Amino acid sequence: MLTGNPLKFERVFSNIISNAIEAMNHKGFIWINSKEILINNKYFVEFCIGNNNSYISKLDLKNIFDNFYTKNKKIGTGLGLAIAKKIISENGGEIWCTSDKNQDFPLGKVEFYFTIPSICTHL
Repeated sequence: MLTGNPLKFERVFSNIISNAIEAMNHKGFIWINSKEILINNKYFVEFCIGNNNSYISKLDLKNIFDNFYTKNKKIGTGLGLAIAKKIISENGGEIWCTSDKNQDFPLGKVEFYFTIPSICTHL
């Protein structure tokens, strides 16, 4: 069980997944993983939403959660990830992103991670 407003969490998932679909040019795979974790004696669920066929440079990774930051997008205001960060932060979680290009992912791989506090009795 997660603590917080489910409609707001739906917005986080929607913003990240719709960005991935656009960045991938509708080609490739999207994956979603989750696991229960314990941070400072508090229970969280850590989510990973990832995709292949897209890449975010190290320089851009520093800015992607800023208001109105957008790059190479046909549509959008640059607010989706800023809103996602605000929702996660307001609920006591964290959000971050990794991106790589390598032999396994020559066109790139992007993964968004975020934590949401949970009501958990075990790990």
